[in-house]
Amino acid sequence: MQNPPNSKKSDPIASHPKKWIRIGFILITLWNGAIVTAPLLSQAKAHWLQALGSGIYFFMDPVCHQLPERSIFLQHLPLPVCARCTAIYLGGFFTFLAALVSRSLKPWSKSALGSLALLAVIGLLAEKLHVLPDLLEIRFMNGLLLGILIFRVVVEALLVPVTNHGVRKYHG
Repeated sequence: MQNPPNSKKSDPIASHPKKWIRIGFILITLWNGAIVTAPLLSQAKAHWLQALGSGIYFFMDPVCHQLPERSIFLQHLPLPVCARCTAIYLGGFFTFLAALVSRSLKPWSKSALGSLALLAVIGLLAEKLHVLPDLLEIRFMNGLLLGILIFRVVVEALLVPVTNHGVRKYHG
């Protein structure tokens, strides 16, 4: 006998949502770890560690423009992604951490998600239109906001079962 399409057994994510949150947390932690360790590895004495650090910069090149003037520096080297991208991934880390330690995670309202999105867009536009000064701190804060927003949507998608129409619908 087959399970109905809307049953939890037919949706591998819904049947083990905390497992997927743990996997997401591990992945975002490794990604953030790579961002922070790349400059340190690049300055290591061992050639294989230097190569690993260079490999991280190379691997993250398609992900970010890597402009030094827009990057956070560690040990006199820029991180392999800019300040905004660093903050986006940091926001992802905090979002997955909150989902991991939370006993009950309710979805945010559409108005809350929309408000965060609006703030992020206003920040981006203010930067592009030179309304705000060109500061690393502003880019970082905007990235943190974007990271929390983006990864919150990802976490909610992982926690909400799929209905028989292929749409995730919150039941609790």
